[in-house]
Amino acid sequence: FRRLPLPAHFKPAIGGLGVGLLALQFPQILGGGYGWIQEAIDGRLAAMILLALIFAKMIAFAMTVSSGGSGGVFAPSLFVGAMLGAFIANIFSQPAAPFVIVGMAAVFGGAARVPIATLLMVTEMTGGYDLLVAAALAVMLSYFLQTLLSPHLKYMSLYESQVGGRADSPAHHAEHLRIAMSLLGREQVPGQANIGHVDLSLLLKSGVPLDLPNGKQLVLGTLGPGSSGAGKAIAAGPLNRRSNNFAIMAILREDQLLLPKPESVLCAGDKIIALTDTQTWQTLSKCLNPTVFSPKPDPTRSIDPSSNLKSDGNP
Repeated sequence: FRRLPLPAHFKPAIGGLGVGLLALQFPQILGGGYGWIQEAIDGRLAAMILLALIFAKMIAFAMTVSSGGSGGVFAPSLFVGAMLGAFIANIFSQPAAPFVIVGMAAVFGGAARVPIATLLMVTEMTGGYDLLVAAALAVMLSYFLQTLLSPHLKYMSLYESQVGGRADSPAHHAEHLRIAMSLLGREQVPGQANIGHVDLSLLLKSGVPLDLPNGKQLVLGTLGPGSSGAGKAIAAGPLNRRSNNFAIMAILREDQLLLPKPESVLCAGDKIIALTDTQTWQTLSKCLNPTVFSPKPDPTRSIDPSSNLKSDGNP
């Protein structure tokens, strides 16, 4: 649907038309389909109908969501899994109910990559642990097969924006960053016995980049008043580096910790925590000065006017 050279408001109409034509032959695909799932549990659907509904629901699901319709992804996945489980039970002349429940868990657990949550769902649906072992085996096989076959696909799971783990989630970015900075401040860095008695937080504040594996560095820089990046959004300024050589991790503005977004407007005085390499850091030093925290000047001492000090009192 994204490739169709048509105005956006026509695409849901095309998707709805396709679903409607398909429903003329298979009306079971309309709606959430929970009633038909119950029919499958009761063993009232023939094998050929079950097989046809598996693919018909997939097509209707894709037409609805891809064209812009709000159809959800949970119920269609359960529907496909239920019909698949009932079809397998029908072929081998087995009771349909356990196969339907395990089928729903296996399809959704693999397609959405949520194996643990799916097992909890099975326990809630059955009201006990009778099918937990069978469901665990089916979900495990489904999950590993899905991860094995999907690396080359554009979207590797049912949720196209799904991240790899908790640490990769933007919702937990600030939390992990605060924990990391807190550890640096308390000098409780794992493996610090190998690097001696070094205060990493003070080293970072002094403007010295911290060397990381693979040639990377963690740096802290400040946008000066005359910086070319001040007053501009990240995406429109010189700090818009989308390559692996530069990535803004956080923005420190006074006492606030801000998460970087392409539309975030940078202000003079912002302190930027970034992951970069030596060459890129030298290039960006024209608009992002290394941050140096100096001790507060002693008011009893006189300052030599000829000394090389910036207006903010930092060397």
